[in-house]
Amino acid sequence: MLFRNQRAIILKKNNFNCGTIDCFKDFKEEIPATGHTEGEEETVKEPTLISKGQKEVRCTECNEVLETSEIAIPTNYLIIDAIIAVALLAVIIVVIVCIQKSQSRSEIEITLYADNIS
Repeated sequence: MLFRNQRAIILKKNNFNCGTIDCFKDFKEEIPATGHTEGEEETVKEPTLISKGQKEVRCTECNEVLETSEIAIPTNYLIIDAIIAVALLAVIIVVIVCIQKSQSRSEIEITLYADNIS
């Protein structure tokens, strides 16, 4: 794939001065493929508590994505998830126990009140 500035350079080198790309249609020269030049691996998306991250390697010439890879969720995030899950479970258990005790207390108070009336 040739870019516009590459076409202009080729036209100038071969003394084409028509000023438009149309004159390039008649000009035929095989241009050898140079391949991609691999750039540095860059983090595109950081991992979070609930999703993996992503890294990419792009061509330094045309910016095409050559390679993608996932970044795993760090184990310290998994430990935090486990701690949060245990804490939520403990809160749920405490709430259930409190509800049951308050219902029992209400039943006891009603019974005592009924005994005092008779």
